[in-house]
Amino acid sequence: MTERAQQWATVSIAAIPAQIAGFFGPWSTSRAAYPLGYLPSLDGARGLMTLGVLTAHTRMALFPGAIIYMDIFFAMSGYLITSLLIADYQKRGTISLKKFYVRRFLRLYPALATMVAAFVIVCWLFSSELQLRLIEAAVTFFYLMDYWRPFVGTGVYYTGHTWSLAVEEQFYLLWPITFIVLLRLWGLSWRTASIIFAIAGAFWLWRIWLTYNGASVARLYDCFDTRADSLLAGCGLAVVLKIIDIASYPRLSKILAQSLLPLAVAGFAVGFFIRNDMRWYYYFTPLFGAIPGIIVVAGLLQPNRTFMHRVFEHPVPVFCGRICYGLYIWHFPIFSWVVTWASPRYIITFLVGWPLTFAVATASYFLVERRFMRVRPV
Repeated sequence: MTERAQQWATVSIAAIPAQIAGFFGPWSTSRAAYPLGYLPSLDGARGLMTLGVLTAHTRMALFPGAIIYMDIFFAMSGYLITSLLIADYQKRGTISLKKFYVRRFLRLYPALATMVAAFVIVCWLFSSELQLRLIEAAVTFFYLMDYWRPFVGTGVYYTGHTWSLAVEEQFYLLWPITFIVLLRLWGLSWRTASIIFAIAGAFWLWRIWLTYNGASVARLYDCFDTRADSLLAGCGLAVVLKIIDIASYPRLSKILAQSLLPLAVAGFAVGFFIRNDMRWYYYFTPLFGAIPGIIVVAGLLQPNRTFMHRVFEHPVPVFCGRICYGLYIWHFPIFSWVVTWASPRYIITFLVGWPLTFAVATASYFLVERRFMRVRPV
């Protein structure tokens, strides 16, 4: 291909997003679509999905498809973290890695360290496998569970759920540096967004290759490199929503608003029949998690009010969303502990495990998480 042809191809590809957006209304890049701020509906969505995960971990046969919610969580996380980075970039012309890492550390580590400390104390007092439990605590504390479970697997019983925390922490370490490079090369542009989505597609193809070549379900389900596409989908969305103003596209805004209810119904229905041991699922995970995830985020951000906004902004799911980190880190060790008491196990989990989890998570939020959130750098 000649140099002129290469330039023409690059320009044509870069113009595709603008051509697509033209279908929905006037083109505008005059301001960021949605300045970063607290949105109760996003908290409510996280809260309801967290309840789905707790239901699945109570008895997997009840709601096995809650596994798709993890990819939606990751897409939301990618969006929120990238929005924070963009806000810093737009305000100061650069991204402070030190402030970002300190904020993430103070938001996540104190609550996790509290859970791990309580876990070690309980195991010291009551466990007959103290050495295995100490190894499990160390793997959890250092955010290694996503690769420990598929490649080592031994000694994990109470904190195996922290594989997702490990995925997110590895993302927090790698993504800001990567994003700084992209911003220095191309700024907040369609090219940056396109590259992010292309990298996400490459991770999807990598998971397809692993699936085709017989990788274990644990390898496909747990690891950072098989989940990165969902995180990057949210990152790409954050860049797109800083380039365009959805409010300037009435038809697109209406489509996003109308998509929330069908996606919520579909996500709930899928929860009853998809299981993580269905190998075909790993070929198509973006269709169930990342893509619906970014549509839901964009739909909740757009200005048209819908029935689903009212659902997600109800005080109950919003409260669950506010304490969802504590609910997630505490529920699995508590559930695993209470099921040793008696049978039927899932009844004991519902009657004892759920109230205890909510009590501990609420205490964690008000006594630990909020204290450290107040001292984070602005």
